[in-house]
Amino acid sequence: LMIASSKGNFELTDMLIEKGAEVNVMDNNGKTALMYAAAEGNTKIVKLLLREQSRLDFRDRLGMTAWMHAVENKNLPVVEFLSKKEIDNHENLFYAVSNGNLEAVKILLELKANLEARDAQGWTPLMWAANNGHKQILEHLLKGGAKINQIDELNKNGPGWTPLMLAAGGGHLEIVEILISKGADPTARDTDNWTALTWSSFTGHTEVVTFLIQNGAFIDQRSSDGATPLIWAASQGHTNVVQALLIKGAKITKKDENGKTALAHAALQGHFSTAKALIKFGADLNHDLLYAARRGYNKMVNFLLNEKADIDYISAKSETALTLSIQEKHLETARILLERGANTAVQNAKGQTPLMTAVLTGETEIVKLIFQYQKQESLTAELDTADFIGNTPLMVSADKGFLDIATFLLERGAKVESINRWNETALMFASSKGFREIVSLLLKHGADIDARDISEKTALLRAAQNGHLLTVEMLLLKGANMHFNAFDLGGEGGTALIQAARNGHNDVLQKLLNDGAEINTTELMFHHSALMVAALNGHLKSVKLLLNAGADPMLKDTSQRTALLLAATNNHLSVVKQLVDAKQNGKQTDSNGNGIWHLMAMSYGQKNTEAVSTEIVKKDKDNFNLMKELISQGISLDSINNDGETALIIAVKRENLELVKILLNLGASPDILTPDGENALSLAETSGNNEVLNLLR
Repeated sequence: LMIASSKGNFELTDMLIEKGAEVNVMDNNGKTALMYAAAEGNTKIVKLLLREQSRLDFRDRLGMTAWMHAVENKNLPVVEFLSKKEIDNHENLFYAVSNGNLEAVKILLELKANLEARDAQGWTPLMWAANNGHKQILEHLLKGGAKINQIDELNKNGPGWTPLMLAAGGGHLEIVEILISKGADPTARDTDNWTALTWSSFTGHTEVVTFLIQNGAFIDQRSSDGATPLIWAASQGHTNVVQALLIKGAKITKKDENGKTALAHAALQGHFSTAKALIKFGADLNHDLLYAARRGYNKMVNFLLNEKADIDYISAKSETALTLSIQEKHLETARILLERGANTAVQNAKGQTPLMTAVLTGETEIVKLIFQYQKQESLTAELDTADFIGNTPLMVSADKGFLDIATFLLERGAKVESINRWNETALMFASSKGFREIVSLLLKHGADIDARDISEKTALLRAAQNGHLLTVEMLLLKGANMHFNAFDLGGEGGTALIQAARNGHNDVLQKLLNDGAEINTTELMFHHSALMVAALNGHLKSVKLLLNAGADPMLKDTSQRTALLLAATNNHLSVVKQLVDAKQNGKQTDSNGNGIWHLMAMSYGQKNTEAVSTEIVKKDKDNFNLMKELISQGISLDSINNDGETALIIAVKRENLELVKILLNLGASPDILTPDGENALSLAETSGNNEVLNLLR
């Protein structure tokens, strides 16, 4: 039957059908007799097969129907006949349009095929005609009423392309001209913010680009990544398009979101003729040299330097190409710049030279590279050139713990005693961070072990303050003065022992005590001893260690507060109890008559306080009982300070609801009067705080 149909033998076809031949059987290629007949253009046999229920919707292995075979072979009578038999010609219209079969399109248009139907990717027939450059088909579709500004919307998730974008991207100038003349919008944007101009620039169609600009396209439209049509054209090496855009006024200085200009894109992609064209139009060589150096794009760096970019150009942020290449650890880029004479003495906005920048990277090879290309006279100067706060390369290497770099700099003659504006030395930096090997190295090169910074802290005090036991041991072994008492207006001074106690570094405390540190020395501003600062900061173990070592708990500071009262000042209840258990008088007061309860009330809720917020508010039974125990030892909640206030009155005045509740639960009296005749209740009434008032009634 298939052979008879393909040969156009009507009689044989008819006879085979009468003998029972199956009309819809398929061969190995998935073709039916109807497909063969349609391909041959035999309308009579096609009609015969359809009468015998041959299926129009069957597809061969290539997905083609009988109708498509007729179109493929330009058998228009069969096309027309089958088109009239089709229930839905939408797919057929797409096939005819995309394959450029004008006559088939005409037939389908006469049969009122849906011009706004969409295929699986959301395209209309007009989009296919525009995309494939089928001018006559496009004209017929427009004449038939196809919408010109439709986008390829499919469930509103398509890319948003219009027929004009598709035509422009394909370089179909005549199609573009027709669409514009019929009202297509040249400023329409897809979901990536690309316009028809962006597409034609990207694909390199100069005539289309020029036409679109002349007809209202926005020449500097940014895509979603910030790139303009000029940038896209440059990135693809379309020199003619680049020139056309520039002639029409495209801004050459525009950058994408990554900071790349059109020149950068062209050079990076190796489109050097395009890059040279941009340079002729005034592209900023120097800016792009900085960009290339920062990214380590060596070919681009060489190209720009060959085109006379200023190798020592300084940006608004005081950056040079050399500084940026070093900062980003691009060793080979830095080598190229140094070989070509980059200035190593230029300082950035922070006063840092390329050498300082190299040190900050921690890359010894980059540091050594700079020395390879420096002249001896500049080497000496730059080795100790400080940044704007006075730090030298050696100081920075010590602060960062870069032992190899510090060693290299010292071997080259770096000054070990340089100081910054706070009188800090490299030794102090290394000691503060606990970089013991660097400390040892600096001492071997003559660092002053007892030098003082602006707060009078020495290397030992810094190491003790930060708890670096091994560094403390080394400094003591090398003769550091453990008894030196630094003066600090903020009260942060003191001896090494006081520094360690302030931060609870017990191993350092023990070492200093073992080596004979004076345990009762007080710092010079507030007269705090090691025990006092440990208590003030709630370091329970440090307090115990110092008490066991013989620290005097009765020493008083300038406010007449002992370690016990200082612990209360910051609500460190566990330390208060510890000191009371060590036979300290819980009833003692400071110069204003404040006892432990007053001081706790004053500091409740402040930053870095512990007891009431963490021990009581959480209703921890043990700690609550601990406070009750203090009361049972005769430390009255109702003691009055020199201002005539109890702890409860202080809490009410501060409208501290939670604290008022706690004190009442502990048995504080609300009836005690101030010198002004006020009690807790009347003070609450005056403040108008109903929540506090309700607790007191």
